[in-house]
Amino acid sequence: MLLAFAGLGLVTILTRGSFFMVPSTVQLPPRVERALRYAPACALTAIIAPDIFTRDNRLFLTWHNYELLAVVVAIAVFLKTRNMLTMMAVGMLAFTLFDSDGTTTLATGAPVADAGPNHTCVAQDVTFPHTGQFSLSVVAAANIMPAGDFYLRFY
Repeated sequence: MLLAFAGLGLVTILTRGSFFMVPSTVQLPPRVERALRYAPACALTAIIAPDIFTRDNRLFLTWHNYELLAVVVAIAVFLKTRNMLTMMAVGMLAFTLFDSDGTTTLATGAPVADAGPNHTCVAQDVTFPHTGQFSLSVVAAANIMPAGDFYLRFY
């Protein structure tokens, strides 16, 4: 285990510090320098794209994908104005207006692969209002006895 940490630390130092450790006389090829200019945009796209295009690990391209609609509006504003701050403000406003019912769906229900021995495991849609207080009610039928623990996570 210690060897793994040492190896990971060494790799991290070499990859991140290589730009400082290599003498200034060493020049990257122009093609590599040109490619590295796109690295921040690629990293940001890799972080944001799964949240915009997927829901529950499935492609989600519908009119109910408010994140995607807001991104389309934000891109159009940026192409017109070339102003990043205006693009962000209009994109957030567009998302708020598209999601005008006042709730945001945080998860969608799906059949559970293994419902347990008594077939009592369920998945439920989770929506919360945009206000600061949340209420949650859990109701079980009278003939169902909980077979295990109940966990609730907020992120």
